Amino acid sequence: TKTRQQKRQSTTKTTQKHSNKSPKTMDLGLPKAFHPDLESVAKDELLTSGDVERVRVSLTKNKTLDLSAFKVAGSHLVTNGNPNQASMVWVRENMFAAFALYTTDRGGTGTKEAIAIVNDVATYFLKHAARFDDVIAGTADPNISMERPHVRLNGNSLEELEEYWNHKQN
Repeated sequence: TKTRQQKRQSTTKTTQKHSNKSPKTMDLGLPKAFHPDLESVAKDELLTSGDVERVRVSLTKNKTLDLSAFKVAGSHLVTNGNPNQASMVWVRENMFAAFALYTTDRGGTGTKEAIAIVNDVATYFLKHAARFDDVIAGTADPNISMERPHVRLNGNSLEELEEYWNHKQN
């Protein structure tokens, strides 16, 4: 398997063959760190515990894990921040948020927030457990998206949204 550097070099060579632009403007390799604090941990090797701690400190210092602005009123779930979709939430993003809060927690607050998010997601799925039962029993067609368990929901009420959605998350 190629390392990150080999992939960058390979992509740059291919790009150079098909472009008049300089390789600096056409580097389509793997993304670099978006913040200078994280450049030292953007590497192919496994991160050390020190690397993980540097990431946690940077995320905390820059308030990256302060999700209060994205909380849906009346629940612990988080949304994408779009005011037109203020109550629409996605299961996957909330599970990622819970995992991030839990794994970076040092004082107990993050763990409590993570548990609250997971509890809201679990409450939602328990409320709509029949969708799972129907797909498993063969009485609902998993190829019909609106018959599958919904992965996009109203975060205020923990109800399914009527709007058509494919309800796939990979």
